[in-house]
Amino acid sequence: MSKESNKVFLKLASFVALVLMLSAGLVAGCSRDTTKEQGNASAFPSSSSQSPKNGLVQTSTGGGVTVNVEWRGLKDGSLVFGVVMDTHSGSVDQYNLRDLATLRDSSGKEYRPSSPDIPPGGHHRSGLLTFPISDPSTPLTARYFDLILRNISGVTERDFKWQLN
Repeated sequence: MSKESNKVFLKLASFVALVLMLSAGLVAGCSRDTTKEQGNASAFPSSSSQSPKNGLVQTSTGGGVTVNVEWRGLKDGSLVFGVVMDTHSGSVDQYNLRDLATLRDSSGKEYRPSSPDIPPGGHHRSGLLTFPISDPSTPLTARYFDLILRNISGVTERDFKWQLN
């Protein structure tokens, strides 16, 4: 093998090694667990009349973004939801859920969230979304709740519904 061929081979081998290392880092970063609990789930007790009949987690996928919302229950007069937003193209940090989220009960009454506890995370973002809805001593009387997230990644409306009664 000539000196020139040896140099080309070493450059090519270095390039391939660099591509492999970058790919491994990208895969490791994008495959991290984003469903990690935010806070203590046992801090959100709910009686059987306040637990959804159709499951705790609702999912919406569209526009390259997947949003999972988990019913966490009633705490101190507020309904609490765990939110996970994932994309593999770009970032989801630009979506302010305080402005984009509305909770609607079965009577048509709408609630706005208090400040969401959803820190920036690039293309994986998770945290809590809290809606003050009632006096803490009052049980839930709604038959269902709809959580609506508007204008996320080209999807006009994402509707998450929990059936209570």
